[in-house]
This record gives sequence, C-alpha cells and structure tokens, in this order.
Amino acid sequence: MNLFCAYGPVETVQVRGPMALAGPGERVLPAGGSYRVFMKGGLLQLCHQDRDRQVPMAGGRRLVLKALSGRGITIERPDGLVRRYSGSIVVSMRQNHLSLVNLVPRVDYVRSVVASELPISFHREARKALAVLTLCRLDNSKGVVDDTTEYEAYKGLDPITPVTEDAVAKVFRQRLRFKKRTIRAFYHSTCAGSTSDGREIFGKGAASLDYLQSVPCSFCKQSPFFETRSTRIPVEKVREIFGGALPVVTERGSGDRPLLITLMGKNGSAVKVLSGYQTWLAFGRSLGWGRIPGTRYEIEPVNWKGADGAGYLEVRSSGAGHGVGLCQWGAQGQALAGRDYREILHYYFPAAELYDIFVP
Repeated sequence: MNLFCAYGPVETVQVRGPMALAGPGERVLPAGGSYRVFMKGGLLQLCHQDRDRQVPMAGGRRLVLKALSGRGITIERPDGLVRRYSGSIVVSMRQNHLSLVNLVPRVDYVRSVVASELPISFHREARKALAVLTLCRLDNSKGVVDDTTEYEAYKGLDPITPVTEDAVAKVFRQRLRFKKRTIRAFYHSTCAGSTSDGREIFGKGAASLDYLQSVPCSFCKQSPFFETRSTRIPVEKVREIFGGALPVVTERGSGDRPLLITLMGKNGSAVKVLSGYQTWLAFGRSLGWGRIPGTRYEIEPVNWKGADGAGYLEVRSSGAGHGVGLCQWGAQGQALAGRDYREILHYYFPAAELYDIFVP
C-alpha cells in the first residue's frame, strides 16, 4: 500500500512506535521519543530524537519498520499530517523523495477502507456491504495499490471503530461472484436517482462487466450531493483543459449521464470525441473534484461575463463519483429502511450472488 499518494512528496518524516527495525538487521528500537527518517548522501538515515540529540540508528537504501503493538506506527509528515498504520512500513528512495509502503494485514486494510470511505454515522449494514466489495477488490488486485480514492480511501488505524471491526468480521469470508468468478467491484458516493450501466460509463474495457447494471435509486436523498449544483468555468480555462476546444454533450445513456462528448473547435467543427467519463476526469484533474463531483452533468454556454470580460460555461451536475455499482449513500438509506447488507448488495448487483470462501 503506497502511502500519502494524494499529497506532495517529502524528504523526511517522523516515526513513533513501539516498533522494531526489521531491515537492515533486526532489533527492537528504544522506546520513547521519536525517530526521524531522511535522505543523506544517497542513503536513508534513521535517527532517534531524544530531546535535543539525534542518535544515528541505521542507514541504507531501504528501511523496514515493524509495529510491535496494536497501536501501530505513527508517521508524521512535515506538513503536519499524522496517521497510524499497522503491520510494517517500508521506506525507500524514489528520485529525490521518500517512498513509504505499508505492508498491512488484510483485515486491518479492509477495516480502514470501510472506516475511511464512510461517514462515522453510517449504519452497520451499509458498512458490511462495503466490506464485501472491498474484499472483492482486494482479491482482484495485482501488485501494490495506493491510498487514494482512485483505488480506495485508506487512512490507517485512526478511523476504525468497534462497529466497523464487527461489520468486517461478520462478512470477512463473503464475496460477490458472477459466472463463478469474484466480481470487480465498483462503488461511488451518490448516484442521485439512478446508477449507470458500467459498460456505458467505462467503455470497451468494461465489456466483461455486464453485472454492473443500471438500477433506480431513491435512497440517497440525504446525501449532500443529491441536489443539482452549478459551477461557472471561464471559457478560456475550458479550452486550456481540452486543447483549445469546447465540450458538447452529444449522447446520454442510462442514468441520464453523458456517454459521448464532442470537442468543438473555434471554427465550429468537431475535432475529437471523448466519453462522458473521460471528460469528467479531465475536468476533475484540472479543477479539483469538488467543482463537478458527479458524472451526471450538463454543459451550457451562458450569456454572462465576469469583471474581466471573459465568457463562461455553466456545468450543472448531481451526484458524486462515477455512478456505477453500489451507491454509498443509497446503501445507508436502505440500511435505515431496514434492509440488511445481503439485500443492499443484491439491489445494486442483481446479477451477482453472495458466496462464502475458505479463509484459513
């Protein structure tokens, strides 16, 4: 698990235990105070900070720190962000900054994802449903993933509550399958009325995802993203994002989300066609995900100019996330209405079935 991927690179971090150095060599590190990891002379250095002194403890191209208690290892970045992690932390160098990888027990990972993804007020049954999907995603993952929402939010030990621990324990052996294979699970924050067919949103690469069907959903009305919101974007900024062209919605699909976007050049001719999902990603990566949080959106020119005389496009959107698979706020609404996690999963994945696996 690559850590802090949504944040800037750093050249040093503070770490606190109790912990052991598992590489190079093996030894328990003295308790008390904190440790500083930094780069010097092309190598990593680990120093024990005891009051005003820094005592060198280890060095090398790779350091492995192992947690010795359930409290985990605390990592503090120079920007003040502090998180605790179970398992081990592998520190290496990547160009001119640190790379931090968390080797985490599977159960702790699932607990953290569920607790990081959902508000603390969410119902136990909604947590169980998300835990099953996280386990499905984990079974299908290859290699090291990161802690951003591109995979799944992962904030270490701090968000985990007893309710989440219990929810994960109840479903730890369960998965969803389609045609005898564990599904590639998808979920999002808020569908705002209807989910979408995965093949429509993700295109040709989703040909095998025919269990990701569009379903109506009126259960997410309590989401802060349910109602339509508008944002105005300067035309020149939009042209900058799309290589000088302006996007026009030319086809919509299930859930009323854009399927095809035609990019129109300054002379009014079509220069390129993107999917609605690709267009949404381009907006989000350039403007931030809060401006157009969901894939159900409309784009219109507005006869309005700011103080700088620039023209604007108005984008109206509802929902949050890609709109495919389980709607998290919808799962919460269904749980509050008395449905259990099995019913919730069946609602959003009607073609898939829940089954038990062997866990030694």
